[in-house]
Amino acid sequence: MLWALVGCTALNAPQTPEAANAVPQQLTPSNAWLYPTDTISGGMTGNAFAGNVDQRLQRPVAVAVRDHDLYIVDAGRDVLYLYDQYSKRMSILKDLRGVVTGDVPAIYVAPDRSYYLADAGGRQVLHFDRDGRLLQTFKDALNLARPVAVAVDETQGNIYVADGLFDHILVFNRGGGLWGMIGDRGQEDGEFLNITAMARSREGLYVTARLGKRGQVLD
Repeated sequence: MLWALVGCTALNAPQTPEAANAVPQQLTPSNAWLYPTDTISGGMTGNAFAGNVDQRLQRPVAVAVRDHDLYIVDAGRDVLYLYDQYSKRMSILKDLRGVVTGDVPAIYVAPDRSYYLADAGGRQVLHFDRDGRLLQTFKDALNLARPVAVAVDETQGNIYVADGLFDHILVFNRGGGLWGMIGDRGQEDGEFLNITAMARSREGLYVTARLGKRGQVLD
């Protein structure tokens, strides 16, 4: 099953005269769907013995959430922060200097608090345990050029890696072996133009593509 979210009207949907003459509506706070409930620009680090420091984010490029914890990749400081939404405190979970090459466009956090980092410059996805020890590297010299998103099937354990250069999605097993590929470059159903993001739920994979100007749900 494939369902597309496009940036205009639905495909082949009949258009009523009222819809054709409708004036586009500018959203205002009174009719917007979501309202900001918090702004996170940093947090307190350290402790009473070493001293507390108000640490500000410099260039956050990726975020993931698990329960009340936020995992924030800051490319300006080359670190992965763990931010507790209850205490408003922030700690350095992983120093990324020498670990990744360039920016990390995506992070996925598993239920066991291990995490996956998409290392776009290194052409790989790195899997660390909750303490920052490297568990597995997912890479393929022929098929993975620029990982931009990562998602995990938490039931079967498959790892999905979206490639923003080849415009396909690679499927790895837990051991790092590549066993499948989804999609290709193009504008037909199941094809992509410049993949930018991906998420997974029980309904399938949600994939957005910048030049394709649409999102798709792949089951």
